[in-house]
Amino acid sequence: MTFWEKLQSLDRRIIYWVVFICLAIPMLRPMGIPLSINSTTRALYDVVESLKPGDRVLFSIDYTALVAPETHPQAEAICRHLFRKGVKVAFYGYIEEGPMFAERLINDIAIKQF
Repeated sequence: MTFWEKLQSLDRRIIYWVVFICLAIPMLRPMGIPLSINSTTRALYDVVESLKPGDRVLFSIDYTALVAPETHPQAEAICRHLFRKGVKVAFYGYIEEGPMFAERLINDIAIKQF
């Protein structure tokens, strides 16, 4: 009997318990991975913090569906920060998907905020 045949004949409950334990250990004892803040990120945060309520910001939404899973959460975080500061935000985009993502961004923030 080969290794794979032995593995296939194992009771599924044993496999489930092994998976459960492997997932539970990091939850009970987190590794504590250190997060560093990039200088560009710090500079953007400082610029947004220096804005006063009523200031105007032009926010470019120039990303496609290909990079949206990575870029949209970043845009949402920046937009949420701007809205919290009371800044007036105007959205624009040079690509076709820009208005769609801008509308989605506004709806996501409005739904989560209220």
